[in-house]
Amino acid sequence: MKNATGMYKISSHNISSEKYSETIAHVFLLRFFHVTNNYFSIKSHLGATANGCAYTLQIKTMAQIFLTICVVTFILSSCTSVNTFNSTARAGDTIAATFEVGSYMATRENTIIRIKDANNGETTYYPGDTQVRAILNMYPDPISYLVVATETGNNIRNNETLMGSYADYAAGGGRDWFQTVAFIDMPSTMAPGIATITLDSNEYLASTKVNIISGAGQKHTFVTKINPNGPTPDERLQGLERSPHSTVSISGSNNAAVVAADLTFLHDADIDNGGQGKAHVVAPRGDIASLNWFDTGAQLRVLVTPTNDLIKGPKKNMKFYIAGGLTGLELQNATAYDINGNIVPSINFEVSPLAYSISPAGPVLPNSTLTLKGSNLCQNCSGTDPDVWLRINDQWSQITPISISKSSITFDVPANATSGKGAVWVGTSAGETDKWFDIQ
Repeated sequence: MKNATGMYKISSHNISSEKYSETIAHVFLLRFFHVTNNYFSIKSHLGATANGCAYTLQIKTMAQIFLTICVVTFILSSCTSVNTFNSTARAGDTIAATFEVGSYMATRENTIIRIKDANNGETTYYPGDTQVRAILNMYPDPISYLVVATETGNNIRNNETLMGSYADYAAGGGRDWFQTVAFIDMPSTMAPGIATITLDSNEYLASTKVNIISGAGQKHTFVTKINPNGPTPDERLQGLERSPHSTVSISGSNNAAVVAADLTFLHDADIDNGGQGKAHVVAPRGDIASLNWFDTGAQLRVLVTPTNDLIKGPKKNMKFYIAGGLTGLELQNATAYDINGNIVPSINFEVSPLAYSISPAGPVLPNSTLTLKGSNLCQNCSGTDPDVWLRINDQWSQITPISISKSSITFDVPANATSGKGAVWVGTSAGETDKWFDIQ
C-alpha cells in the first residue's frame, strides 16, 4: 500500500579524493558496509490490535551481514566505521550513500534526495537531477561464504546460515540479495557542521548524517583509463543502473510442490519486427533457478526450473525478470508442474506493473488530463486494483482514475497543482511502478 512508511538508516562515504583504482573499488565493492550496531525500523501492521496501532520492529540490517566487502573497501579507501558510519565531506564533494532497504528498487527516476545543513539550509534533488550521479545495486559474490553456506545449510567458517536468514528477511523472504548505493554531489554552498541527507523513494525514507568541514569540495570525475572516447564517465557509471523491467513471480497454496513452470507472454512487435525493444530474460539467482526461453518477436516463452534438489523453501526464489524495453507485455498462459510432471493447481503467476511514459509528453499544466502508458498496470482492473496515488505539491493522495486498463491509466492533474515535480504511483498485488513528470 502506498501509505506504508519505513525509516531506514543508511551509510555514507566521501569518495571525492580517491584515485582511479579506489574509484573502481567503490563502484564494484561498495556493496555492503559493515555497521556494527546499525538497525532499521519498519513501521507496519504486523498484527491486529484493538486500537489498530502498528508495531515497530527492529532487526539487524544487511549492512551488518556482509563483512568481507567492507574490509576490502576499508583497505582500498582507508575509511573508518562507527555506529552511524558518519563521514566527513566538504561542500561540493561527491559522497556514496548506501540504502538499507534490501528489496525496493530505488532509481534516479523515482528518488528525491534532500540535504539539510547545520543551519537548516535545505537543498532538494528531484528525480532526474544531474547532482545524483548514479544509483546502483550491488550484489554478493555468488561463491562467497555467505551464499554457499546458506544454500547448502552448512556453515563453513562462521554462522553464515544465520546471516543468510537475516538477509532473506531484509530482502522480503527471497534470495535476490542486493544493496543500493547512491552517488551524490553535495551542494556547493553548505554551512560547516552536521548535515542530514534524506532519500525519499516513494514510501521508503532513509537518512544519514555527514560532517561538513570548511573548504571547497570537488566532484568526483569517475574517469576511467579504458577507451576515453565515446560515452562520458557519468554515462558509463549510469550504465550499471537497473534498466526498466517486469518481475514475474510464482506463488500459491501448493507452491512447495512446483518444480517447473511453463509461461507464454504476448507483447508488441520488437525492434526486429517494426516495433521497439528486444526481449532479455534473467534469473536474479542463477544458482537457484534455471531459465530456458525464446522469443519470436511478438511472443515470449519461458521455462523455469530449480537448479537442484537442494533448493527448498518459497517458490518466490523462482522469480525472474523480463527486460529489454518490450511494450505491451502480457501473460497469456502459465502452467506449473510437480516432480512427476503433473500439473499443480492453485498456483498464481503475477507480472509486476511497469510504467513506460506519460502522455502528452513535456511539462503539463494544472487542470489537465494525463495518461500513464505501460504494461500490467492492473491485474483485474476493477475496484482497488490497481491502487493509484498522485503526488502533487510534494503531497501524495489516492485518486480514482478516469479510466484503467492493463496498458494505460488516465487521470486528472488538479487545478491547484503548482510548478515543480509531480508523480503517479501504481500498486498491484504483483508489485508497483511510478512515473514522474514536470508541472509548468
